Amino acid sequence: MDINESIKKEIAKVLASGDAEKAIGYEAGTIPLASRPVFIRGPEDAERLVWEPYRSGGLARYVQQYIRDRRRDRDFDAAEAKKVAVVARPCDARAIVNYIKEKQFTRDDIYVVGVNCEGVIDRNKVYERVGPYDIKGVEFADASLLISQRSGDEVKLTLEDVLASACARCVHRTPPLADIVIGGEVTAPDVDPYAVAAEHEAKLVDERWSWFAEEMERCIRCRACRQACPMCYCETCFADQTNPPWIGQTALTVDSMGFHVGRLFHMAGRCVDCGACEAACPVDIPLTVLNRKLDKLVCELYGYEAGLDVEEKAPLSTYNPDDPDEGFM
Repeated sequence: MDINESIKKEIAKVLASGDAEKAIGYEAGTIPLASRPVFIRGPEDAERLVWEPYRSGGLARYVQQYIRDRRRDRDFDAAEAKKVAVVARPCDARAIVNYIKEKQFTRDDIYVVGVNCEGVIDRNKVYERVGPYDIKGVEFADASLLISQRSGDEVKLTLEDVLASACARCVHRTPPLADIVIGGEVTAPDVDPYAVAAEHEAKLVDERWSWFAEEMERCIRCRACRQACPMCYCETCFADQTNPPWIGQTALTVDSMGFHVGRLFHMAGRCVDCGACEAACPVDIPLTVLNRKLDKLVCELYGYEAGLDVEEKAPLSTYNPDDPDEGFM
């Protein structure tokens, strides 16, 4: 049984048993190279589910928002509440681990259908080879994309050719939290997950500052990075507060810097390196360079990676008198 059929079968089973009231997964999108999130309300609807190597928004945030909103319903009864099932890639499962640690919901609130993952494609890499308006249809099989063009030609690309940068450096290919794991074993690449940060660190201070200033000049303050990030779930973001104002609301570069630096420090020790922020950026700012820098520091100072163990305490929200003093100063 392939991954698609296994997911459909498992979701249908958990909904039919009454253990879960809803399931969150992906269904086919209306444009090539895109799936879209879908809520499945009954076992008969599980046939809508698909599993494709497309970055279409992480599902973990939908779980957090749904459970939060459900608890606010005046008729909500915690004793009678059923679970919410979710189809989770490893980065989704890592975000779910973070949510549990941060008391957004409990382990008993969710049923996780984890899927071993070989990564998702970067649509821009596909568009470099095949124009975005020349794609008629896409088939995925055996780690390859077969793209039919409107001209009648076909182009075959391997997943490795167009893999998203975050996926190319991902060493966590199995969900760290799951009730069931679907898919064959996936071998993690032998890479340094912090190589992009180390490369940036090797530059001179002036070079690093020039790079940052130039990238921030391109920022249009759309805040798509924040909206796409599974760990940016504050109902009122610091960037939107005006009494008192934390950052300026102008289009000046200094205000863009304030937004990104503020968000960056809020992500320290929490980022699961899903790459959603970078994928959502309409001007292609390499945001994960900054995230990886802080993740590298947290790993070096505290030996900690976000979202791998529900029981492991997050270092930046836990006081330990033996913690090192250097690193963030």
